[in-house]
Amino acid sequence: MADLLWPPRCPLCDRVVGFAETCPECGRDSVQLLRRQQPAVPGPGRAMDFLDGAFAAFWYEPPVQDAIVRMKQNGRSDIAAWCAGEMLLALERAGGPVVDLVVPVPAGRTQMRRRGRFDGPRYMAKILAGGLGAALCTDILYKAFDTPPQHLLSARDRRSNLLGAFAVCPRRAAQLAGKRVLLADDVFTTGATLNECAKMLRAAGAAECWGVCTALARTPRERDGGKADMGEAALPDGAGGKGAAEG
Repeated sequence: MADLLWPPRCPLCDRVVGFAETCPECGRDSVQLLRRQQPAVPGPGRAMDFLDGAFAAFWYEPPVQDAIVRMKQNGRSDIAAWCAGEMLLALERAGGPVVDLVVPVPAGRTQMRRRGRFDGPRYMAKILAGGLGAALCTDILYKAFDTPPQHLLSARDRRSNLLGAFAVCPRRAAQLAGKRVLLADDVFTTGATLNECAKMLRAAGAAECWGVCTALARTPRERDGGKADMGEAALPDGAGGKGAAEG
């Protein structure tokens, strides 16, 4: 009945697909072209000092990029559910780590107001936790203060922008002792966001910190040189733009 009242839409192009298995316009070609055959995120050129590793299902390019922006701006839980499903598949393809806890990257108050209280990473983390048989922990990590949007900053400034921005709730810190944690977010750009979160979790006692995102932004060398999984160059200063990734 719900599908009749609110027909399912394609997460990529937003057309109504009803009961069809695939979108007649998008089919599977667009998804296959952007699906990363090696979901592990290359470390060189990205901030991963406190991460044991990270994984991403797609490259952050249209139409996947459009879907993520639509999810954020319009509070689309159906797109968030699709993203989480793809993240689970990416972890499976990569032989991802066994984890005890799934923690969403927390949003600041300004972000939550702008998005109408919809928290995409939190929604995705719930599905990930269920799929992995891990505990969902939404009250361990929080954003202590608002920061300028990451996509408005240079690659260098993205790292310093988040210093001290995340914190572990003292009353929940004991839950982290010796635990293997998976951080969930929508987009991995420079890695500054996940890395800063992992730093705080490790300081509070976590044994391992991993990250998983729906999409990974290509570095300049990956875009221009065709070295899709090398990840050798950092993003240039000034990288970003409308609908750009924030991680």
